[in-house]
Amino acid sequence: MTADTKPITLRRAVPADMQALSQFYRETFPDKPVLLDMDLWKWSFVDNPNPHSGLPFFILENQGKIAGGIGYLSVKFKVGEALHKGCHPVNFFVADALKGLPALRLLRSTMS
Repeated sequence: MTADTKPITLRRAVPADMQALSQFYRETFPDKPVLLDMDLWKWSFVDNPNPHSGLPFFILENQGKIAGGIGYLSVKFKVGEALHKGCHPVNFFVADALKGLPALRLLRSTMS
């Protein structure tokens, strides 16, 4: 990891992050229309009907600014008589300065 990618922090998103996240997506991924649809983001992560503790979305920050996001959709599925909870990862995007770093390495760097 290079010096310009330190320190990376990871935190759970809150609804108030929508504006800054929208700006990050517009500046970093203008060619990905699904990311620019904050109504879809709100539906997926804020208004998702499946219960979870906190938003199912994490923000990567680099030098105090949003540099990426990792989200998941909570799901429930039934196998036979057993009900299982799970998640479907979506919206894993990072700024150019962090590209090439495996996701687990990004997560690990926040814990050291």
